[in-house]
Amino acid sequence: PFSAVLVLGTGGGSAAAAYVALSLTRRRLTVPFDVCQGYDPPLYASAADRPPGTGGTSGRRDQARAGSVLVVAVSHSGDTEETLSAYDTLRGGAADPAVVAVTGGGRLAREAAREGHPVVALPTGMQARAAFPGILAALLGVLDGAGLTAGAGDFRAEVEEAAALLADLARDWGPEAPDPPPLALARETADRLLVVYGGAGPTEGVARRWKNQLAENGKTLAHWYTVPEAHHDEVVGFDAPADLRERLHVCLLRDDAAESPKMRRRLDVTRRLLSGRVAGVTEVEALGRSPLARALSLCLYGDYLSCYVALLRGIDPTPVSVILELKKVMAGG
Repeated sequence: PFSAVLVLGTGGGSAAAAYVALSLTRRRLTVPFDVCQGYDPPLYASAADRPPGTGGTSGRRDQARAGSVLVVAVSHSGDTEETLSAYDTLRGGAADPAVVAVTGGGRLAREAAREGHPVVALPTGMQARAAFPGILAALLGVLDGAGLTAGAGDFRAEVEEAAALLADLARDWGPEAPDPPPLALARETADRLLVVYGGAGPTEGVARRWKNQLAENGKTLAHWYTVPEAHHDEVVGFDAPADLRERLHVCLLRDDAAESPKMRRRLDVTRRLLSGRVAGVTEVEALGRSPLARALSLCLYGDYLSCYVALLRGIDPTPVSVILELKKVMAGG
């Protein structure tokens, strides 16, 4: 019954989960999927600009109206300024989209309840980026429940497998492990700029999540991009001066189960081409059986990496003082 999916959300929790969800479901989605990270939702989803006859103008919302846009408003706090602005724009117009709120409370939860929109409750008592797995599960559950993913498997079984795998990996990669691989990579990259490439399956969305986590946890800059797109522009940038390139470390996120022969060759060529041009090239392979487990294994690796980078530099990964300062300034007008 839906013509498109639009996720409203920002940052390393909401938007990161949306992009990983898109990477996981891209080959199975039956409608377009878009993410709005700012104040203004796209024209196709806004009220006055929908073609005549495609949007209601009065009465209670019909959550399954044919041709409507499914809007998923995501905010862990429920008070994210940009998400609320986009949500207000959409619910105040004639297009009258179907809306699901994914939130831990705040104004979004209150407004959604008042409007009669379904609310998926997120766990609280943590920073938004730590709620990423719950947000991702909620988004995948909404897509599955709305019947928008063709050929979907047993979603509950995938979640259970992923949870068990992550528990095992937390023991292997955590600070009590003898030599966790994310710590080894952190030692190589703590004083360098990490360039993260994704390509096959969920790795594009995961590469973006790594950049988020290295900024918020690691308190450092990182860059992410995709293969094969990098082969059409960015790869030329590795002809930069040697003193710049020697500060770069490239990380290729691999998912052998999802890589086609062409993609596998692209990534292999990328590794060979960049080896010797930068300080180092590391490949991190996804683990697990299901696509969800494999995506989350790569995400967890990046989570640990970002925390280890901060700790090696003597920094607490938890605070995000610059973000809090930005919110304070914005709230003051």
